[in-house]
Amino acid sequence: MRSRPIRAIVSAGIVVVVGSAAPASAATCGDLRPNLDAIATAEGLVIAPDGTIYFSQPFVGSNQQFLARYRPPYDRAPETRWLDLGGNALGIMLDPQRNVIYAGSRTLKKLL
Repeated sequence: MRSRPIRAIVSAGIVVVVGSAAPASAATCGDLRPNLDAIATAEGLVIAPDGTIYFSQPFVGSNQQFLARYRPPYDRAPETRWLDLGGNALGIMLDPQRNVIYAGSRTLKKLL
Protein backbone atom coordinates (compact mmCIF):
# COMPACT_ATOMS: atom_id res chain seq x y z
CA MET A 1 0.00 0.00 0.00
CA ARG A 2 1.38 3.43 -0.94
CA SER A 3 1.54 6.35 1.46
CA ARG A 4 -0.72 9.28 0.75
CA PRO A 5 0.87 12.72 0.65
CA ILE A 6 0.34 15.04 3.57
CA ARG A 7 -1.87 18.02 2.73
CA ALA A 8 -2.29 21.28 4.58
CA ILE A 9 -4.79 24.13 4.46
CA VAL A 10 -3.55 27.51 5.70
CA SER A 11 -6.00 30.20 6.78
CA ALA A 12 -5.23 33.17 9.00
CA GLY A 13 -1.94 31.59 10.02
CA ILE A 14 -3.53 28.28 11.00
CA VAL A 15 -2.41 25.05 9.36
CA VAL A 16 -4.53 21.92 9.33
CA VAL A 17 -2.59 18.86 8.22
CA VAL A 18 -4.26 15.61 7.31
CA GLY A 19 -2.69 12.38 6.23
CA SER A 20 0.09 10.16 7.23
CA ALA A 21 3.57 9.59 5.95
CA ALA A 22 3.11 5.93 6.88
CA PRO A 23 0.69 3.63 5.07
CA ALA A 24 -2.52 2.67 6.84
CA SER A 25 -2.61 -0.69 8.56
CA ALA A 26 -3.95 -3.69 6.70
CA ALA A 27 -6.91 -4.05 9.07
CA THR A 28 -10.24 -4.67 7.44
CA CYS A 29 -13.37 -2.69 8.20
CA GLY A 30 -14.53 -3.40 11.74
CA ASP A 31 -11.29 -5.01 12.97
CA LEU A 32 -10.22 -2.13 15.23
CA ARG A 33 -12.49 -1.16 18.08
CA PRO A 34 -11.32 1.98 19.88
CA ASN A 35 -12.33 2.53 23.48
CA LEU A 36 -14.11 5.88 23.36
CA ASP A 37 -14.27 6.33 27.15
CA ALA A 38 -11.32 8.75 26.86
CA ILE A 39 -13.45 11.10 24.71
CA ALA A 40 -15.91 12.58 27.21
CA THR A 41 -17.63 14.81 24.65
CA ALA A 42 -17.10 15.46 20.97
CA GLU A 43 -18.38 17.88 18.37
CA GLY A 44 -18.02 17.30 14.65
CA LEU A 45 -16.50 13.84 14.97
CA VAL A 46 -15.21 12.39 11.67
CA ILE A 47 -13.32 9.19 10.91
CA ALA A 48 -10.62 9.19 8.23
CA PRO A 49 -10.06 6.23 5.87
CA ASP A 50 -7.03 5.15 7.95
CA GLY A 51 -9.23 4.97 11.08
CA THR A 52 -8.03 8.20 12.69
CA ILE A 53 -10.86 9.89 14.59
CA TYR A 54 -10.84 13.70 14.46
CA PHE A 55 -13.03 15.71 16.85
CA SER A 56 -13.31 18.96 18.78
CA GLN A 57 -14.38 19.72 22.35
CA PRO A 58 -15.54 23.35 22.10
CA PHE A 59 -17.46 23.33 25.36
CA VAL A 60 -15.11 21.33 27.62
CA GLY A 61 -12.26 22.64 29.78
CA SER A 62 -9.01 23.89 28.28
CA ASN A 63 -9.39 22.09 24.92
CA GLN A 64 -12.00 24.49 23.53
CA GLN A 65 -9.94 25.80 20.61
CA PHE A 66 -8.14 22.61 19.65
CA LEU A 67 -8.80 19.91 17.11
CA ALA A 68 -8.14 16.49 18.57
CA ARG A 69 -7.31 13.14 17.03
CA TYR A 70 -7.29 9.51 18.11
CA ARG A 71 -5.12 7.29 15.91
CA PRO A 72 -5.09 3.54 15.30
CA PRO A 73 -4.18 1.16 16.80
CA TYR A 74 -5.78 3.21 19.61
CA ASP A 75 -3.15 2.06 22.12
CA ARG A 76 -2.42 5.63 23.29
CA ALA A 77 -4.72 8.31 24.69
CA PRO A 78 -6.39 10.68 22.22
CA GLU A 79 -4.36 13.79 21.37
CA THR A 80 -6.85 16.38 22.67
CA ARG A 81 -4.52 19.31 21.89
CA TRP A 82 -3.38 18.19 18.44
CA LEU A 83 -3.97 21.47 16.59
CA ASP A 84 -4.66 24.94 18.02
CA LEU A 85 -7.25 26.69 15.85
CA GLY A 86 -7.28 29.98 17.76
CA GLY A 87 -11.07 29.62 18.16
CA ASN A 88 -13.56 26.84 18.75
CA ALA A 89 -14.53 24.33 16.08
CA LEU A 90 -18.20 23.40 16.04
CA GLY A 91 -18.17 21.33 12.90
CA ILE A 92 -15.55 19.24 11.14
CA MET A 93 -15.65 17.74 7.66
CA LEU A 94 -13.19 15.41 6.01
CA ASP A 95 -12.56 15.44 2.26
CA PRO A 96 -10.86 12.06 1.71
CA GLN A 97 -10.22 12.73 -2.00
CA ARG A 98 -8.18 15.84 -1.19
CA ASN A 99 -6.99 14.43 2.17
CA VAL A 100 -8.01 17.63 3.98
CA ILE A 101 -10.01 18.45 7.12
CA TYR A 102 -12.21 21.55 7.20
CA ALA A 103 -13.34 23.01 10.53
CA GLY A 104 -16.02 25.65 11.03
CA SER A 105 -15.42 28.13 13.82
CA ARG A 106 -18.22 30.26 15.21
CA THR A 107 -15.87 32.35 17.35
CA LEU A 108 -13.58 33.12 14.37
CA LYS A 109 -16.53 33.31 11.92
CA LYS A 110 -14.45 31.31 9.42
CA LEU A 111 -14.11 27.99 7.73
CA LEU A 112 -10.60 26.70 8.38
